Amino acid sequence: MTGRAAHAGASRAAARAALVWWLARTTFGVALVELLVLRVFTRTIIHIPGGFQVSWALSGIGEGGRFASSLATVLLTGLLVAVVLTVPVWGAPAPGPGSAARSRCSSLVAAGARAGLLDSWWPALGVAAAVVALAGLARPALDPSGRVVVALFVGGFAAAALHAALRHAAVDGARPPVSTSWLLLAGEALALAAAAASPLLARRRIDRPSLVAGGLAGAGLALLLVAQPATTKILLLWNLGLAGYFSPVVHGLAFGALTATLVALTRSGDGHRALALGFLVLGGIGLHSTYQSGLVVAGLALLTLAAAPGTARLTGAPGTARPAPVRPVPTGS
Repeated sequence: MTGRAAHAGASRAAARAALVWWLARTTFGVALVELLVLRVFTRTIIHIPGGFQVSWALSGIGEGGRFASSLATVLLTGLLVAVVLTVPVWGAPAPGPGSAARSRCSSLVAAGARAGLLDSWWPALGVAAAVVALAGLARPALDPSGRVVVALFVGGFAAAALHAALRHAAVDGARPPVSTSWLLLAGEALALAAAAASPLLARRRIDRPSLVAGGLAGAGLALLLVAQPATTKILLLWNLGLAGYFSPVVHGLAFGALTATLVALTRSGDGHRALALGFLVLGGIGLHSTYQSGLVVAGLALLTLAAAPGTARLTGAPGTARPAPVRPVPTGS
């Protein structure tokens, strides 16, 4: 009976984890459309006077972007709730006391903010604290290289979030005693360092196609920063929290390394880790909106889920080695 109960529990755990990954892939796809159409395309075309009135196609694309934003919001809320319910399945090695409770609290704060239940900047700081807490939860499940990348990203997120919180405090009448612009600089430096260090997640799996993709992406961003610096920097700030303090070459190298990592992870069969990293990219750093903060929380939770050895086995993660079936040894007659 004990064996059957354990097998049934493992089956239910695998079903829940598989549901989380399916929902994560769907959410990421819709969120990517929202980023490209609503946060990039419409924010660019809006500078053309009468652009949406002249072309019905442009107007339709804008409506599609708004629909993708609404759908991504619903899917993200569902994903965060599913992550909360899947916390006991994560199986991170040697979790600390109360780690599941901390993770549930972090995800519930993000889900509540995303659902509109929390609307002040104090809950926004709670979401930022949830990001830091989830980074601590992810630490035991990551190898040293993964810990470096996550620590750099979360440090950049925390710096940019603190800058936003202090600005809100200044608006409310409690002006900060000193300038906080250095926090934006520190946040951008840490975020670019995380992107540049992201190949550590792929280890030795970065092949020639990955390098070519990374080179093209990095060169493209650098050229955009040179050709259209104002528009490109505004889009980077609004979407990713990067104010453009550093040169186009630095941004190009960081974006190229990140692209090469994503392509290498996908090509090597580690799609779960690539998906988690993609959520962090879509969310960016800082407190832009509860939606983007929720993307970051989901990315960290999924990174933990993808890195935990027991969970990778249960979810059937791509590239996970499966034990060979035991064959009976012939004994002869």
